[in-house]
Amino acid sequence: MAGLPENRLPTSMSELVLSAVHSVIYSIFSDPTRRLRCCSPSLRSRMAMLWIAGSLLSVGCETEETTTRTDTFFCQTDLGSCGEVLVSVIAGATNTIEGAIYSLTLTEVAEALVSAVDRGVQVWIVYESDQVKDDMIDILQKGGVFLRADGNSAAMHHKFLVADGKVVANGSFNWTNNANYNNDENLQVIYSSDIASLFSVEFLRLWEAAVQ
Repeated sequence: MAGLPENRLPTSMSELVLSAVHSVIYSIFSDPTRRLRCCSPSLRSRMAMLWIAGSLLSVGCETEETTTRTDTFFCQTDLGSCGEVLVSVIAGATNTIEGAIYSLTLTEVAEALVSAVDRGVQVWIVYESDQVKDDMIDILQKGGVFLRADGNSAAMHHKFLVADGKVVANGSFNWTNNANYNNDENLQVIYSSDIASLFSVEFLRLWEAAVQ
């Protein structure tokens, strides 16, 4: 994450460590004129290790009891609910969004990501190039979302989003109309900075391996 909002201080040692480490990395990644291109492969690897070490250290530094809340949704039970929940998570982000998506056809989700950029949130998305179509990519690129196509020769089948380093939306739910209205799908929203940091580590791995 790129540091905490100005009006809020870290609430735990883990959040303090994670904020400090991730703010250094994002200070480089967030500038589209120099992100990654300014760095040698060895330096990029060291930054990746710094990110991972900071994330794991943040978990180890947590000494007080932490509370994890998980909200679970089933798309077929309430048609359209998963898309609405995902848009709500995006709308609640104030700092950063990291997403790994297999497919995207829900226009309202793409528009929510662009709206997040408009209010100052840094949005990073790795997508499966065989599944996300040009019209969605065009919306996101024009809206200021940082995009990279997955570098895995096989499928990148993730469907997760991390908001502000503390909320994770994850599940079988693809960000598509078919998944939202026709399929039997699940979506979990997990409120835990410790779990979010693990997903952030996976996101950075994907971002490093992705195609610019």
